[in-house]
Amino acid sequence: MKKIAIVTNGTLPIPAVKGGAVETLLNSFIDENENTNDFDLTVFSIADENISPLKNTYRNTHFIYIKTPLLYKIKRAIRYFINKIHANAIPNQFLSEVLKYKTELRSADFILIENNPSFAPFMHKIVKNPIVLYLHNDYLNVKNQKSAINILAHISHVIGVSDYIEKRVKEIAPPNCKVCHVHNGINLSKFDTAGLSNARSANRLKYGFKDDDLVIIYVGRIQESKGIKVLLDAINKIPESYSVKLLVVGSSAFKDSRKTIFLREVEKLGNQIPNRVIFTGFIDYELLSEIYASADCAIFPSLAPEAFSLVSIEAQASGLPVIITNSGGMPETVSNESGIILEIDNNLEKKLIETTQKLALDKELRSTMAEAAKKNVQKFNDKVYYKTLSEKLKEIH
Repeated sequence: MKKIAIVTNGTLPIPAVKGGAVETLLNSFIDENENTNDFDLTVFSIADENISPLKNTYRNTHFIYIKTPLLYKIKRAIRYFINKIHANAIPNQFLSEVLKYKTELRSADFILIENNPSFAPFMHKIVKNPIVLYLHNDYLNVKNQKSAINILAHISHVIGVSDYIEKRVKEIAPPNCKVCHVHNGINLSKFDTAGLSNARSANRLKYGFKDDDLVIIYVGRIQESKGIKVLLDAINKIPESYSVKLLVVGSSAFKDSRKTIFLREVEKLGNQIPNRVIFTGFIDYELLSEIYASADCAIFPSLAPEAFSLVSIEAQASGLPVIITNSGGMPETVSNESGIILEIDNNLEKKLIETTQKLALDKELRSTMAEAAKKNVQKFNDKVYYKTLSEKLKEIH
């Protein structure tokens, strides 16, 4: 059984009790490993009071939790100011604590760093085993080539979450750094809406939606790069006769995040469209299926390159037609029949209006796309994901 030391980015805990796309994906991998017994895992995670009852339910995973007392927070602040002067001079406080566990790190067959490339040079100083980067964002590319090449010099393998990420890294990776990709996957059964007709009716009543309303759902962080503002502007310009409503699900970052200036601005904009835009705030992952069941279509109009798009997968698993932008790896999540891909340009708002109105008027098209979505999403199930990723990990030595 191969031993892997997994170093998370130290932001959200594992098990993923506070959500997070990266954390949820890792949690899925850990859970499936309990069934297959492929790997002996040691996971370094930030501590959280909600995970104590969960950590002892795993046989093949040993969790090491980094606590955050006052001294931890003081050191983190000091590190922040030092690195403002000398970029990445010292590791962040989470990694500093992880590096103290030399025995656990050195006894692993390799180190798997979750989505924080800056950890690699510091890790390489204390371990000789291979360092693998599991990359969920477009962090290493030609735009930051100098720093990226320096980081990649300490990494033996990069596993990206999309073909887009793989190509971006390959443009600058040294010959001895192997780069590949594994598409994300989810438990599709969690988003099967076949038995959720009561939840659909209850939620539509709760949010004030009528039976003949076309309910569009947006799920994700409320950030400018996600295109939520252009989506609100588009909804505002669709005539009321189309009966289009927008359900915005998410917060500025994660469960306990505070409202940002941008979030307040977006909420104010939404409130200027009476009875047509509803903000739910953060919804626990386990309850998302019921929210998706309330909708008729999903729109994710990202303006910046996306590494992939788990929400696109979730929406399709829920049997929803999907409208996305040609953003990074996002187009890899849809088929020609299940999704509509819009180019990011000055006409994006107009295209969002036209596409939404088309779906509002064409129930047969929505039905055809919904069936195609359920078919397309099968290749992104958690079993396929685990099998593909585990095969890649077993090849590392």
